[in-house]
Amino acid sequence: MAEPGWYNAAGDPASTRRYWDGNQWIGDPVFEPPPDPVSAPPPPHGGYTYGGGPVVAPVRFSAALKTVAIVVSVLKAIPLVLALIAAIFLAAASRSIDDDFGELGFGLDGLVGAAIAVIVFFVAFGALLVGFQFVGALKERPLMVFIPALIMSLIDVLLTIGSWSAWNQARNSVFENESPGGAFMMTAVAAAQIYIAVQAIRANGQ
Repeated sequence: MAEPGWYNAAGDPASTRRYWDGNQWIGDPVFEPPPDPVSAPPPPHGGYTYGGGPVVAPVRFSAALKTVAIVVSVLKAIPLVLALIAAIFLAAASRSIDDDFGELGFGLDGLVGAAIAVIVFFVAFGALLVGFQFVGALKERPLMVFIPALIMSLIDVLLTIGSWSAWNQARNSVFENESPGGAFMMTAVAAAQIYIAVQAIRANGQ
């Protein structure tokens, strides 16, 4: 015999239930419509559903941000490569330089080594920042682009201020005809870098 509970009794409509006490049916059949399907909550932030559950929509990494980040990264890699070549050349020529100045009573071994170490440090640091920005742009990962872009934006702003200050001082000296082209170029690089940082954090917040 069936355990006590609500069942559809023989002869009753299919959508009804009647209580079975273990020995007999009790009461009249009760209409019991099928339960409504559970509706899934709307996906957050414009997401879409997949496999029955809400999934956050992918971050929109604009083509303009990707292009500018890659181009700026490549342009910044050029002086880093040149600086590395200069460090290698200086290291190769350091023995001859030290010998030449040693004849005059000056020992430059320590100074040359320190200069090489400084160049290598800045090249490695710059390559790390540029590399993260470049790879982040290729993989369209906003946060991976934003962090190095923010650091390089601050550095570029300081370099821009320094370049304009140097041009202003040169204008008031014997180099009064000095062109501000370098300062303009540094300003454009800083503006592009700031654009990358701003657009990357906006894409990450979507």
